[in-house]
Amino acid sequence: MEEMKFPYLEEKENVVRVYSYGRTYTYDGTVLPSSVLSQGQELLAGPMTFSLKSNGEEMVFTPATVLPTTYQEDSCTLVATTESSLFYINTCITTEEDGCTFANVSLMPRGFTVRQIFGLEPKEYRERTVEHFYLDIPVRKDAVQFYHVPPDTKLTGDFPANMPRELSFCDFIPKGGFQSEFAAQVLLCGEKVGLGAFFTTNEGWNIADEKRVIEVIETENAYVIRIHFLDGTPESWGESCKDVEIADRLVPVTFKFGFMATPVRELPKRPFTERSFHVDCFKKIATNYEEFFAGPVVEGSEEIGFDRLQRLGVKTLYIHEKWNDMQNSPILTDRTAKRLRYIVSECHKRGIKVVPYFGFEVSSLSPYFAQYGRKLLAYPKPDEEVTGSWNRWPAQRALRICQNGPWGEIFREGVKKIVEEYDLDGIYIDSMLGAFPCGNLEHGCGYVHNGKIVPTFSSPGVRKTVKELYHFVKARGGVLNCHGYGSMTLPGINYCTAFWEGENFQNLLMHGTIREMPEGHLRALYTGVNLGIPVYSLCYSEPPVWTYSNAISMALLHNSMPKPVDISEPLEETSKLWDIFDAFPLEEAQWRPYFHDHDVKISDSGIKVSYYETDREVLAVCSSVSMDFAGDVTLDFTALGVGSLENKMTGETVCDNGKAELKFGGFQYYLLYGKKQ
Repeated sequence: MEEMKFPYLEEKENVVRVYSYGRTYTYDGTVLPSSVLSQGQELLAGPMTFSLKSNGEEMVFTPATVLPTTYQEDSCTLVATTESSLFYINTCITTEEDGCTFANVSLMPRGFTVRQIFGLEPKEYRERTVEHFYLDIPVRKDAVQFYHVPPDTKLTGDFPANMPRELSFCDFIPKGGFQSEFAAQVLLCGEKVGLGAFFTTNEGWNIADEKRVIEVIETENAYVIRIHFLDGTPESWGESCKDVEIADRLVPVTFKFGFMATPVRELPKRPFTERSFHVDCFKKIATNYEEFFAGPVVEGSEEIGFDRLQRLGVKTLYIHEKWNDMQNSPILTDRTAKRLRYIVSECHKRGIKVVPYFGFEVSSLSPYFAQYGRKLLAYPKPDEEVTGSWNRWPAQRALRICQNGPWGEIFREGVKKIVEEYDLDGIYIDSMLGAFPCGNLEHGCGYVHNGKIVPTFSSPGVRKTVKELYHFVKARGGVLNCHGYGSMTLPGINYCTAFWEGENFQNLLMHGTIREMPEGHLRALYTGVNLGIPVYSLCYSEPPVWTYSNAISMALLHNSMPKPVDISEPLEETSKLWDIFDAFPLEEAQWRPYFHDHDVKISDSGIKVSYYETDREVLAVCSSVSMDFAGDVTLDFTALGVGSLENKMTGETVCDNGKAELKFGGFQYYLLYGKKQ
């Protein structure tokens, strides 16, 4: 199927298979998939099913009729129907190019046939009360061990009592599973694959317990994702469902959701090819960027910033929010335009690409805010009319926007013009990949229920924005990189060149909230394999409490490359790492992470080792995983056939018999290289 354009659909004897990259969704007499394969691995422990209880009776549904119906250039659609003694369920399911699947479900009472209406056959009148209507997605236990939900989602379950909020959205699945409020998505994943469901609105849902809208239920062989569409009769049916004379004519209730298997593409053997520097992200500078790079940037040296970037091997410069006088504005002031042209010119002379920052806000200075005002804004708490924002210089507020509103098209078209006019090499977007709640009725988000505005999620606009911009920059040979504090929406992940993560848990380490490496959190998100997207670690520092090298120790363990934000020592350290990894034949190597059994013996469990191995050589990351670690540790590589080991960061030979004895401090790493004998 690799040579075919995705999605591709096959139909045979009421069995329909829909193919996307590396994934197959099968409908075998079912209205939802009976099988989901990803990279050849089955994800479902049984078919996705609906559970409907009515009038005290569990409804038993017939095998479904599945009917492919519509093909477009980047999508295919099928409809399916099934029935019980009292109800029909109809589904309309569209799978798009990236394997993202959108489902519309209609639940309705059975009506009467034409012959019954004309009195040629008897009618049977019944109540149509509903006790529950659930969607169950049984995910195989042997395929998954981690979960992802959006940051700040309220969860209940057997979580550690002291788990910080900044980590709770992504970790090992707790014993017994967990319960969640209504959220934009829930994803269960393993080290290589994943399966998740996502949502835009809960309009029409009848929920008994707001803390138990989405459940993950542990069974013997599966984790069942249960979605509570109805915990009682639909509100729109009311008492009419008990009126046997009219219950069969009640208007169908509809529910919209989506699902997606991962990874969206194969992670390259050498995913971290970008030698990049990210100015002013965490390490703030006092001057304008053009002034900063045109002058000396390191104390005691006359070397200007542009030349230092070139000498240390930087190939891409990311310029943070201060490049633009008006935060994120697609309209540039004259001095912003001059600044941007100068930076691009100086960098391109030196073979350095330039990628600017665009965030998830509109500036109160922007002409677009003057024109559209509040219609652009995201209202996570619409009844309070509060939106996230912060101050910027020159004096302005950066106000959170919603991609579902008019800003989506304004932003997309404006950014494309800027990229073309200033010959930029891609786009860096901050926190726009997440689907956030919005109740701004003025641009179509939210709905009114019992007199209150209920937010919906921004995922349709997010998908449209990242998809359009990704295809645009990719056609130009550029990148679209996303930074999101762990926040991403499944409908958008395919349209990212890479993720940038790390600030959430590093902040905890800087303040002493945690002192150990958050293993589950990092394994779920940072290797990139299970999503199919490379993950670069944003490595921050707050010496002496937390250093750049401390952050690197965790990044490298998880096959994640650090992205420096400080042009002094951190850039020098990263430059060495680039050279080391570029010189090693990663395309030929197998990655042996610390969480798999491998052949390196370690004398202390406080040290973890991940390594890359070919039939000739080994490159190993050896790190302590605690702030408080201190001691001498023996690392034994003899089972790999390695004798001499070199500390690649210093050039020092640390042993000649395959056994290195090294002194470790808190979150310290060594990068060791050895040839096999």
